Amino acid sequence: MKKNNPANFELCDLLILSQPPTATCQVYGIFTIDRKALASGRRNAPVIKQDFLVNDRSANPPEITYYTGYPSPGPHRSIEEFCARFGPDHYGCERVGNKWRCRDHRFTLEQWKRAAVEPGIRAAVQAAIDRASTV
Repeated sequence: MKKNNPANFELCDLLILSQPPTATCQVYGIFTIDRKALASGRRNAPVIKQDFLVNDRSANPPEITYYTGYPSPGPHRSIEEFCARFGPDHYGCERVGNKWRCRDHRFTLEQWKRAAVEPGIRAAVQAAIDRASTV
């Protein structure tokens, strides 16, 4: 969904595919750069965002579900539903009171610098940040 909004988001040339233990579905991590958050220059701005696409061929009928933090109605589900589906210890999901929080959904630049990710992932995100900075 963010990829369809290039005025506000820069899509990273990156897709991470994973399969949680015991799950029969594949989870795709889709990264974007929030142009407004980046331009704000705020230290705590959530610049890097990850949404999740779940391909569940074990469902009847098979389903593909897009999980995002975008609150309005549409062809997607909330990031809280994503965490409820996969539980703690996956994708940074944790219970905070009676709600789910996903630490892997939004990153400030400082949080991203501390994230332990492969050089290729870092390069793809940095290239998107650079592209978003020039507009």
